Amino acid sequence: MNLDTELNGALARTSAPEGFADRVLARLGQTQATHRHRFTASTLRRIAAAVVLTAALGGLTAHQIVEQRRTEGERARRELMTALHARRPTRRRTRLMKVAGLLSCWV
Repeated sequence: MNLDTELNGALARTSAPEGFADRVLARLGQTQATHRHRFTASTLRRIAAAVVLTAALGGLTAHQIVEQRRTEGERARRELMTALHARRPTRRRTRLMKVAGLLSCWV
């Protein structure tokens, strides 16, 4: 036999058996009803990974904000110390230094 003839015979159109469309639609309706609210394992893993990633990024952002505020506070304290060291301490400045916790630098 010729290859073209075999392919034409194998790929020739044939009509579906009677009731085929009804059976397919009925089965499709059953599978959709049973799988409507089920999560697969891969979907749950993806959701868990997204939650972990979001928490990690949130923690990193919070840490960076805390570090930035700490650095700004230390810089402000150094500037205050420099300003107070540049002048002879008066009673008012001594009181301010006590409040700021800088008096230990003078003793």
